[in-house]
Amino acid sequence: MKVKNFKSTTYEKTVAYLLTGVLFFTSLVSLILLNLTNTYAAEETDLEADIYVNLSDFTMTVDGNTNEIKTYTLEDYDTFLEDYNNNNLADIYITEFLFDGVSTVCKMSLSDDLTAIEDNDLIEANVININTVANIEFSGTAKKTTIAVNTNDKEGDINLMLNNVTLTSKNTLPAIIAYNKDTSYDAAKVTIYSMAGTTNNVTGGRLKKVSLMDKDNLDQYASYSSNYTNSDLSAYYGVYSASEIENILFATETADSEGVSEGDPLYYYKFAGAISSDIALYFAGSGSLSITSTKNEGIETKGDIYFEGGEGDYTITAYDDCINASSNGSLISISVNSLVVCCAIEYEINDNGETVAASDSEGDGIDSNGSIYIYNGLIITKACEQSQDSGLDSNSGIYINGGTVCSTGNMLDAISEESSQVYLTLTFSQKVEAGTSIVITDDNENVVMAYTTDRAYQSIVLSSSDLALDTSYHLYKGGELEGTIFNGYYTSVSSYITGTMQQYTSTSSDSFAAGMPNREETTGETVIDKTPTGEVPTGEMPTGEVPTGEMPIGEMPNLDFGQSANEITTQQAGSTDFVITSSSHSFSGISDAVLVTVADSETTELAADENELMESTDETTSETSKEATERTSVDSSELAADTDDVETSDNAQIITYIVIIAFSLVLIISMFSINVLFKKLDKE
Repeated sequence: MKVKNFKSTTYEKTVAYLLTGVLFFTSLVSLILLNLTNTYAAEETDLEADIYVNLSDFTMTVDGNTNEIKTYTLEDYDTFLEDYNNNNLADIYITEFLFDGVSTVCKMSLSDDLTAIEDNDLIEANVININTVANIEFSGTAKKTTIAVNTNDKEGDINLMLNNVTLTSKNTLPAIIAYNKDTSYDAAKVTIYSMAGTTNNVTGGRLKKVSLMDKDNLDQYASYSSNYTNSDLSAYYGVYSASEIENILFATETADSEGVSEGDPLYYYKFAGAISSDIALYFAGSGSLSITSTKNEGIETKGDIYFEGGEGDYTITAYDDCINASSNGSLISISVNSLVVCCAIEYEINDNGETVAASDSEGDGIDSNGSIYIYNGLIITKACEQSQDSGLDSNSGIYINGGTVCSTGNMLDAISEESSQVYLTLTFSQKVEAGTSIVITDDNENVVMAYTTDRAYQSIVLSSSDLALDTSYHLYKGGELEGTIFNGYYTSVSSYITGTMQQYTSTSSDSFAAGMPNREETTGETVIDKTPTGEVPTGEMPTGEVPTGEMPIGEMPNLDFGQSANEITTQQAGSTDFVITSSSHSFSGISDAVLVTVADSETTELAADENELMESTDETTSETSKEATERTSVDSSELAADTDDVETSDNAQIITYIVIIAFSLVLIISMFSINVLFKKLDKE
C-alpha cells in the first residue's frame, strides 16, 4: 500500500531518533543496574544478626531493644548455681569466673604428701557465656575478657560475627572457647565469621591442664610421688569428687606415659590456644582476622578446623603451633584469600648477658594429627627457627589442591603425590639466613616464584598454579628483587637481577612417612636404592678383645647433606636444572652451583658466584640476566579468583557486556532503518 502526500519534517525525524535513543539508553541503564545489583548481592554475603553484643560496654541489643548483659559476680555465685541447676540462665550472660559445670576453675594447692587440699586460687575474668543457637554480632573492644560457647545439647549454627572487634583475654584463659563433653559432637556448628570490610584482632592465653583428681581418694596419688610433687600439681587447677567429674562440661583427656613422667595430671581438661574448641571449628567471612597467642598455640581444637569460602585474610602468631588439630584423624581444610602463620620466638638472656632465642622454643606452622588440605589462597607458614619443626606438619598426609603455598621450617613432612597442584620441596645443605631471597625462574629467566625470609630455615615447600610438570626451572639465592611483596612473598615482580645460582645433588619423591627422609634418592639419572639387600648373616658373633689406646687426633670431616665419605675433599657438582616430574618433587643437598673439571684424576673446584657466572656466558646472556622480568601484578583480591563465586560473577559480567554490544547494534540498525524509511516515504 502506498502512503500518499507524506513528507517527513525535520522535527518528526528528530522525535523518532530521540525516541529510539531513549528506548536504548533506558534498556542499557536497566541492564547496568541489574548487573550492579547482582554483583553487590554476591559480594554482600554477611549474615543477618539476631543479637548484637557491644564489648565496650557489655550491652546487648535484640529486636531494637538495648540492655546490659546479665552479670553474675563472685558474690552472686550461689544465685548462679541455682539458675544453672534450674536451667534458668539467659541466652547470653556474663560471669566473673569460668564455670566448668561443677565449680569455678581454681588453682589448687596440696599438702606435700598429696593427701589434703590447702587452699584455692580463683581465676577471675569477664566471661561472656553464649548459651544459645543464633547469629551473634560482636563489636567494640574488651580486655581481660573471654567468649565461651556452650555447645552441649545444642543443635544448629552458632555464628560469632566479628565487626571490628578487639578482644584480649587474661594470659590464663583463651580469648574464645567452644566447649563440649564429646569431641565428636556435630549437631552444633560454631563459626567465627569476620564480616566484610572489617579488621578484627583476638589475643588470648591458654588454660593449663585442669587436674580432675578424686578428692575423696587423694591418697591414691601419693603412690605417684616420684612423678607428682606438690610443686608440680600446684601449677594446675581443680580437685573434684568422682561423681562431680561426670558433670564436667568440657572434653576430658587422659595423660600418656610421657605426660605422667613430666608430672602432668593423669586425668584433665585443657584449652591450649588463644582460640580453643572441643569440637570442629569453622572460620568464614571476607574480613580480616588477626590471632595472637601470648602463651601457647594460636588455634587449637580437638576436632577438625575449616577455613571456608575462599575469602578472608588471616594472620596467626603463636609461641607453639599456630594452628593445631590435636586429635588423631582430625583434619585442617583451607580455602581463604590469604593465611599467614608465624611461630613467634621466645628470647632469653644467656650467661654472657646476650639476648638469644630460648632453647625450648618450638612450634609448627600448621599441625594436624590427621591430614591437611589446601584449596585456595596465598598460604605462608613459618615454623620456629630454633626447633626441628615444619611449616606444614601432618600425620596422615598434606594435599595441595590449589592456591599459592610458601612454607618454611627445619624439617619436611611428606606432600601427597595425590595433590592436584604441582609443588616442590627444597632442602638446603646449610640454613638459609634471614633476609635472603629464594627465586625460581624458568628457562628464559622469568621469575615464577620469589620469597624473602625473615628467619633462618633449612627447608621450604613451594606450590603455585604457575609451576608445571616436566618443565626445567632454575633456583637462585639472593640478587636484587623489585615488586609487590606480601609477608615475604612476591605477588608480582617488576625486575630481578639474578643472585647466585643453586644446584642440587639428589632428588626424591614425597611418598614417604611424614617427617622421615625417603630411602630412594637419585643422583643425576641413576637411581640408588638404599634399602639393604641380601640375607641376614648367621653364625656366632666374632670374638676377641676390644681395641685399646687413644683415639686418633684430628677434626671430624664436615659432610654436606648428600655427600658421601669419599667426596669430602671437594664439593660435589650437581644439577642446576630443577625439573619437577610426577614422581619427583623433592630436591636436597642444595648449595651454590659449582663447575667441576677433571685433570690428572684430580677434581678442580670452581666457585660459581654471580660474577663468574656472568663472565662465563656470552654478551647476550649477560644482558638478558640484567633485564627486568615482568609478571602480572597480583593483588590480594585476585588470590581468590578461583572460587565459584568469582567465576559466577565474571560470567555474569561477560553476558552483560555481550547484551550491551547487542543493544548497541540494534540501535545502529534501528536508526539506519528509520532513516531509510523516511527517505523512502519522502520519495513516495
